[in-house]
Amino acid sequence: MNLVISLTEGMSDRGHSAEAVLKDTGIQVSDFLQIEQRVTYRQRIQQINNVLSLVNKPSFWLEAEIVATISDYGLLGYAMVSSETLGRAIQIAVKYHKTAGAMFDLEFFEEGRDAVLRLEHFLVGGPVGEYMAEEIFLGIGPLIELLLGQEFKPTHVSFNYNSKTPITTYQKAFKCEVNLGEK
Repeated sequence: MNLVISLTEGMSDRGHSAEAVLKDTGIQVSDFLQIEQRVTYRQRIQQINNVLSLVNKPSFWLEAEIVATISDYGLLGYAMVSSETLGRAIQIAVKYHKTAGAMFDLEFFEEGRDAVLRLEHFLVGGPVGEYMAEEIFLGIGPLIELLLGQEFKPTHVSFNYNSKTPITTYQKAFKCEVNLGEK
């Protein structure tokens, strides 16, 4: 529900009504008061489809400021922040992710001095899948900063699709080298 609320509020700031953002999702603004309410994948996908049809600017979300708190991640966030190491915190997230019936597979491994977080097998593709992948990776940096208590900068981010959005927009958003179209 936090993601639904955040996206709805962000779109409201851009002048779009909550009703338009939540159209055909079965979610009402009054549901926002029930933060523990579960949102189905179908509802989340419909909300993102609505947003993409309302905004006529590809990858507009790459320009949004990401603000995160541990409470945004619920119990998982608190479990991660209490971990002894960042690696252990990420392993907890991956393990939880597998039990949560997620929309994609999440894998974490170390490759030399690099830590690699890989998302695969999205249940939805196209613009919605691209939005979701980019949204997830945009949120990882602020989460890691919360866990470390210091600035975090990834070395590179890769997506296996091409985009009409200029690569410089991606580089500014992720603050690192970004590769598009690599499998």
